Amino acid sequence: VTVDGFTIANGYACLQAAGGGVFLSNSLVTLLNCRIASNRSTTVPAGNGYGGGLGVIGCTNLLISNCVLSANSAVTNGIGVGLYVVTSAGLCVDCTIANQTSVGGNASGGGMWASGSAGRLTFRRCAITNNYSDRYGGGAILLGAVTLDRCLIDNNSTRSASGGIRVDSDS
Repeated sequence: VTVDGFTIANGYACLQAAGGGVFLSNSLVTLLNCRIASNRSTTVPAGNGYGGGLGVIGCTNLLISNCVLSANSAVTNGIGVGLYVVTSAGLCVDCTIANQTSVGGNASGGGMWASGSAGRLTFRRCAITNNYSDRYGGGAILLGAVTLDRCLIDNNSTRSASGGIRVDSDS
């Protein structure tokens, strides 16, 4: 599946939700020239909201190119607000992940939460800027086989630890 040139805005996912704007699961997907903005993921009454903008689980040969993820949010333990990608392999290139907000409890990975445990996951020439997380990884949390190549990590913050990037060996 190829999605090219779309704007996905004002989506809402709840109840252990992933992907307030877009959710990709166990598929071969290419996202090109897309804007994913002002989406929200939350849980009612408790739990985790994953990927307010884009949630990706179990995808192989994933390609996300020249996309902008902005102003997405996740509340009630929000995880990976702009981009939540786990057990996936592929490439994210020339993308911007900016102005995401993750609040409540154990909110982590304001810009993104990335785990490449199913293979190599690479971010190339991406900008991860102006994101916020209540707990860890204002810009990003990286787990497993994840590579950042010539990326800009700037002006991210958290009220706890690792304002820019948190690298961890377990999920």
